Amino acid sequence: LNADHFSYQKENLTRQSDEDNANIWLVKAGYAFDGTSALNGFYANNTSADDLNKAWSAEYDYKGADAENKGTWGAWAAYRYLGDNTALFSTFDAVLQGQKAWEVGANYTPFRNVVTTLRYANGKNIATDNKIENLYGELEFFF
Repeated sequence: LNADHFSYQKENLTRQSDEDNANIWLVKAGYAFDGTSALNGFYANNTSADDLNKAWSAEYDYKGADAENKGTWGAWAAYRYLGDNTALFSTFDAVLQGQKAWEVGANYTPFRNVVTTLRYANGKNIATDNKIENLYGELEFFF
């Protein structure tokens, strides 16, 4: 490998389009097997972007914490691939924009109107292939 190879890679990672428009389309689907488990997913594509223009997710959900009912809980496992040019920011908390990763998580209601959530993601940065490991915790109070 030579210096030209590295400059080419760096150029590709930071290349930006001269166009300011984003033409993003999205398809979502979900199926509830019964009262306790479901499968959800989506696929998005930015037809105006040249690179990092796709995003998708597949998630299995089991139960779910209900803020009204103390002691309820839920868990999920998912794989997420979130290209940089498909959204302004990630809404998944543990898997960020520009990352592909497995995510596992759980939520629990310790008291009425209080829900705790913990998410863990392990994967890679899409552009650089560097490993990532994210942990996200949340405590919600409902009034």
